[in-house]
Amino acid sequence: MANWEKYADDKAKSLGGFEKKEEIIKEAVAEEKDEFDVVIVKAEPAEKKEWVVYKKKVWDSSTGEALPDSEQEYSKWQKRKKSLK
Repeated sequence: MANWEKYADDKAKSLGGFEKKEEIIKEAVAEEKDEFDVVIVKAEPAEKKEWVVYKKKVWDSSTGEALPDSEQEYSKWQKRKKSLK
């Protein structure tokens, strides 16, 4: 027998939301100089990959029990690509 009240209550509390994610692909490198002030290692900025995840709460409609969150990832490129059309 389905627990519809529990299911409806859980769904009403939190439906989902966006979350920003970030991954460092390459660490930043600091500039190094020798005793004569000659650059030995050139400074390089960190390289990062950024994206947005939409997490949606999911429940079993027959029992009202929570299931693992549904996640959909969107890259910045996808957003720009859609807006260029």
